[in-house]
Amino acid sequence: MRKSPESFSHVGFGVSFIDRPNGKIRISMASTVTTTIKPGRYVYDVLLVRPNASKTIGVEGNVLVRAGISTGCF
Repeated sequence: MRKSPESFSHVGFGVSFIDRPNGKIRISMASTVTTTIKPGRYVYDVLLVRPNASKTIGVEGNVLVRAGISTGCF
């Protein structure tokens, strides 16, 4: 996740395969990471690498980070 496509700094997601044969994945970010992200709009994509080393963007989108959501609930 980056502030813009041109940004050098980034925050990475964890990726797990929920149903590999059907192409279902889960992307997540630890709360220890999310607490360090400043509020604002960000962009992300998920780069898929096939066994033959070909690469493609599987999904891309925007993230809106807001301060104070669910603070102190856990």
